[in-house]
This record gives sequence, C-alpha cells and structure tokens, in this order.
Amino acid sequence: MAKIPFLSWPQLARRCWFASTVWLCTLCANTLAVGIDAGKSDNTCLFVPASHRFDGHKPTVLVVLSPRMPYALFEWRRMKALAEREGFRVIPLRDPRVPEVEWRQAWAALDDQQMADVERISQEIAAGCGLLNHTPAALVGRCGAVHPWPVLGVMPDRSWQAVLQARLAELPEACK
Repeated sequence: MAKIPFLSWPQLARRCWFASTVWLCTLCANTLAVGIDAGKSDNTCLFVPASHRFDGHKPTVLVVLSPRMPYALFEWRRMKALAEREGFRVIPLRDPRVPEVEWRQAWAALDDQQMADVERISQEIAAGCGLLNHTPAALVGRCGAVHPWPVLGVMPDRSWQAVLQARLAELPEACK
C-alpha cells in the first residue's frame, strides 16, 4: 500500500500558493483571450452595409429566418409580436443559403405572403456575425451599436423577453 506523505502547514501553504498562482494566471490569460475574441467579433460583425438599420433611439431586432428550421417559421409571428410589444422594431431577413423559390414556397404553405418578399442578408455579414449557425438568429441594436452575440433559436416568451432586454441593457441608451 502506498504511503501518503504528511505535509506540514508551511509546505501546504506553499503548494496552495503555487496552485492558486497558476490558476490565477490561467484565468487572466483566458480572460484576455476572450477579450481579444470579443474585439474580433466586433470587427467582423460591423454591419457596415446595414448599420443604418440600427440608427435611432428605438431598439431594433434584426432576425435571420430559414424554412430549413421549420419551428423558426411557425414561432416567428409570436416572437415578432412579443418583441414589438417590448418596444423593439423588428426587421426580418432571409437566410442567404435559401433559394428564393424555397423561401416563397415555405411562406405560401404558412399562408403568409407578406414574408415572401423579405430581403436576403448578405452571406459575408451573416457569417461574420454568427447568424448562420441556427435560425432564427437575432441581433439586437440601438444608436448604431449592435450587440456582438446573436440570439439563437426559438424560445419561450419569458426567455425571449429576458434575452432581448439583457442584450439591450449592454448597448448605449442615448445616441450621440
């Protein structure tokens, strides 16, 4: 049977100090890396061609939809109505990977011709902002600023309200 060495209090303190120092250095390095990644995310998701959509004091939700995620289309009306009740302007956009024929057929099947003419977001912007991973994918913006983290997927009312308000709280309240 292996013998477990007994550590004196000074030895134990040195080992704990070393372990906590290593842990703290690792935490700082990870925090710095996350900060750098967030900076990259801001740079790749500039929404330069569409930045005008987020101008003004009214908070805006830009949502990318795809008929390839059927729940996204079925839940769209509910989520849109809830965002509008919360005071958001809602701008739907079509997933750039979906051909126009497929898009129109999906909305015709749901008897919603108003959505058939929705604008297609550019592939570059959608990819740069992480909007192609899952739909619906939403970005929250106000005063020309866009929160860098997309909101992905269909969610219940309370969760949708909470995430919209949380994203909005991190954006400027007053436009310059």
